[in-house]
Amino acid sequence: MKQLLHKFWNSEFGEVKPTYLGLIGGAILLIALVYVSGEVLFGLHPESAPFNLTHVWTFFTKGGDLPSGSTSLKPWFPQLWVGLALLCVTIRITVIIASYIQSKKVLGEQAFAHYFVTYFSSFVIATIASFTLLFGIAGIFYAAGYPLADSNIARNAFLAIEAWTNEHIPSLFNVHSYWLALAITFSVAALPNYAVHWLCHQSRFVWYVFHRCHHAPEFLHPLAAPPAYAFDFLLALPFGLVALIVSKLVYTEPLVMELSLYYLLGYWLEIFNHSIVHYQFARNNFLVRHLSHFYGDRGVYHLMHHSAKDGDQVINVGSGPFMMWDRLFGTYRAPYAEAPPLGLTNTPPISHNPMRIIFSGIVQIWYELRMNKSWRIRFKIIFGSIYYKPPITKEFLILDGTQ
Repeated sequence: MKQLLHKFWNSEFGEVKPTYLGLIGGAILLIALVYVSGEVLFGLHPESAPFNLTHVWTFFTKGGDLPSGSTSLKPWFPQLWVGLALLCVTIRITVIIASYIQSKKVLGEQAFAHYFVTYFSSFVIATIASFTLLFGIAGIFYAAGYPLADSNIARNAFLAIEAWTNEHIPSLFNVHSYWLALAITFSVAALPNYAVHWLCHQSRFVWYVFHRCHHAPEFLHPLAAPPAYAFDFLLALPFGLVALIVSKLVYTEPLVMELSLYYLLGYWLEIFNHSIVHYQFARNNFLVRHLSHFYGDRGVYHLMHHSAKDGDQVINVGSGPFMMWDRLFGTYRAPYAEAPPLGLTNTPPISHNPMRIIFSGIVQIWYELRMNKSWRIRFKIIFGSIYYKPPITKEFLILDGTQ
């Protein structure tokens, strides 16, 4: 086993054999259909976890309770949800396929195949690691006497948060305007996301362990980008908790239906976050550009965040209507006229080993803690700035070891 892991850690993908090149397109189509349908229609993505197609079918055939929210929205919510979900699925699949076709023209078929296999593999590895951790946590809760109602752990957790919020959080401010309550909820609920993302680019521990892998690709395709936070499902529930608490504080009940539609509408825009070949389209198309601006961390504005230009480390951190938090904290930048170079700062050469892409930061931190014996230095390794470099360190992702 040790030799096998050593081989995985020290090998890299070479050229994709010509006989396999034709399979890449079919694999992308299949993955797009299965993955996108699953995450949007069946609640596998945290933003759609409270409500999915199964619940819509049950509601229409047998009746049942809807999530909490404005009573005036309840008669229309299932139909609106289905419409937005189908729109979301259609656009996401279309952009994924179009990105594949255009990326082959830009990079060449062999170069794109190498890139795609490398980074899609890293995404799969991160997903397996995330689900392993998720089911480990679920097992602990089950052993402690909290059985799960069904297999959708994210939905169960969100429903538990909704019930807790309804029971324990009072409506202190009781904003009488429904639309003002929505605006306050969407704005304030975006602040934790901004704070966590900003921290990812300030704390060396959070950067190396959770976030650097997401910024590694020097070319972006929607299905070949490592997860934004590595184990990011752990952050979805706290973000959801804040949104529900804020909405309950300013309104009569948690605005779960409204938040579900709001996030679902924004999720079709998210597919442009990591498609570099659609940069000009996302920048110049009126609807995509302005809706992305409204959501604050979508489309061309998020893609700008992946810029490898020196000084672009923390721009368009995102979230909040009209990028309000970026503007307030001075991290907003308008999209460049041309797509910037992508990747880590100044695009250093990196290993194209998927294991290293995902786990190199964890290995580096562990190496530094073992090799540096001073507790003062160890404290800085964990709690220091991203710019801190301990006396003894070793780079496991960047090939020249300069960053």
